[in-house]
Amino acid sequence: MRFYFSLIFVLFFLAASIKAGAQNYLSFRHNNRSYRPYIPGKEITLFVENGSFRQKISGIIDSVGDDLIFVDGRKIYLQNIKAIRIIRTTYNYKSGGKNLAGAGILLSILCATNNRKRTENLPFYIASGVLFTAGTAMYIVAERTFEINDRNKLIIIKPK
Repeated sequence: MRFYFSLIFVLFFLAASIKAGAQNYLSFRHNNRSYRPYIPGKEITLFVENGSFRQKISGIIDSVGDDLIFVDGRKIYLQNIKAIRIIRTTYNYKSGGKNLAGAGILLSILCATNNRKRTENLPFYIASGVLFTAGTAMYIVAERTFEINDRNKLIIIKPK
């Protein structure tokens, strides 16, 4: 019997803590498709314009209000945000791209310094070109900046 009371208490406590954890979060929409949500504690990079002054603000989201967000203690109104930088976080595209491009360059140098005929090295030259091109493309697509306009919107989502 004591076990059941303990179990009910733990379940009640978990349910209360889940309900208390509901908070506003920021969502970026591009062509009516939602990208990752920006919740407090997540890193964000914004370009903010206040009058004629434009600055880049990068930091951790402290909290999200009804029409403003706090990033590293700075209050930023939603209407002042002019652009957002989306950085791919599932894989480190920047370092992966550098490594692939470097491997392509290294393979080209190795092919040029050996004593074989150029026609014998042709597959290796092609492979080095593919490695360099893939690495450069990965480095370029690692981050992208979106201007806030009709197609790109920042929306504050309020839980029910």
